[in-house]
Amino acid sequence: MIRYPTPRCRSRSSPTTVGTPGRSARQDGRHARTVGGWPPCPEGELLRGETRAVLAEAVERLPAAAREVYVLAEIEDLDHAEVAELLDISRPAVRTRLHRARLALREALDAYFHERRSRTDPSTTVRTESS
Repeated sequence: MIRYPTPRCRSRSSPTTVGTPGRSARQDGRHARTVGGWPPCPEGELLRGETRAVLAEAVERLPAAAREVYVLAEIEDLDHAEVAELLDISRPAVRTRLHRARLALREALDAYFHERRSRTDPSTTVRTESS
């Protein structure tokens, strides 16, 4: 099982400070009290977990050569030169395998989201006209 790190761009923000009615700041210029961030949306958390599971399954289905390059480059965050050195392959081979892995994952996720969209919104289904 591959453990996927949480994307850096979605990390929780620090608590926001706000003032109280009639008094917006203390003597030192800081806000009067600290308010925590909004809790995560349960539906969003469920979808993220479901999407992660689909992604993990798609990664597992990649050919071994593409999977090991993808895991080292994208999950372990190694640069192409490091991956090439670890696997004893050329940098162009790393780029090619990574490109093919990304394409395969894109197709798998596209199929998942297309199916999900058609389940939740019947207006998105493609209608074919018979002759």
